[in-house]
Amino acid sequence: MENQDINFKSILEDAYAYYQKGEQQKAIELFDQVLTVQQQNSVAFRTKGILLINLERFSEAISYFDNILKQNPQDNKIIFRKGIALEMIGNYEDALTQYDKVLSNNQQNTSAYRNKGILLINLERFSEAISYFDNILKQNPQDNEILFSKAIALELLGKNEEAIPLYLKSLRIKHEDTESMINFIFHFLNRLRMWGPMEFYERLIDNSSSEPFAEFFKQFVKNEEQIELLYKKYLMRVPELDEIKYWQTKIFEKKNSDFLEAEIMKSSEAGTIIQGKKYEGLIKKLFKKYLDRWDVKPEELNFYTQQIVKGKSIKTIEEEIKNSDENKLLPYWQNDD
Repeated sequence: MENQDINFKSILEDAYAYYQKGEQQKAIELFDQVLTVQQQNSVAFRTKGILLINLERFSEAISYFDNILKQNPQDNKIIFRKGIALEMIGNYEDALTQYDKVLSNNQQNTSAYRNKGILLINLERFSEAISYFDNILKQNPQDNEILFSKAIALELLGKNEEAIPLYLKSLRIKHEDTESMINFIFHFLNRLRMWGPMEFYERLIDNSSSEPFAEFFKQFVKNEEQIELLYKKYLMRVPELDEIKYWQTKIFEKKNSDFLEAEIMKSSEAGTIIQGKKYEGLIKKLFKKYLDRWDVKPEELNFYTQQIVKGKSIKTIEEEIKNSDENKLLPYWQNDD
């Protein structure tokens, strides 16, 4: 019996090692080995449930949790995890029921309050969500995630003036963590597009003039404007949100935005455009000289520009245009062999 216990301990250690490495299916298989003999092994049955959720096998997880709850219907951790699984499959009302069960057993369970509040936002029950967040904030007024979630609920209720101070408070807690602040700001933008980013920044700046991160906001806005201008200049497009976020982080890491232009210019996309602009006029002149036309089609211009950028000499391009038959030109430049 003692040897069996040692073996089970070894199996559990191996299972946990797989779990840590992200090989969750292998971990489940080892936990199942333990559970076939020791059905009440708490480490195995609790962790297996977590793994099923991680693997997005939510229906299987729910059935698994139900079997455990038949034996111990007051197991708060299992009830809570069942709520998560139900939420993941969109069964919000049943998920709320599970969170309520947890809270009836333990009114101090902040995780259940947190999850229920966020779930109520998803159900557009904003006022109710705010009440739940307030309960958490009574216990922990510095809970950054809850401050932020409450601000979102207020915003979605149209109470912008009440939301702003909470956003500022959540940022005040994190103001020394540049990456977190940038993540928070971009999360705002994803959730609050109806304001428009510039108006949002301006209102935050107006409401945070005495805050230690007021200059951060001002610099953030300045950097975003510069990023957009440089993208339009060198890449002829407005940057995507994730690109702006990337460059904002880089600028603040280096404490200097001057490097941005050089970095964008180094990109292959910018190189093609910059060189393409340089050779555009020459290609048009060659078309006029040999084909007696200026109206070079965009596809033609792009084809020859790409050939030059890839290393083909101007002399070779000139010979190709010179020797081309106007009637055969279209199929020629469409063929990039």
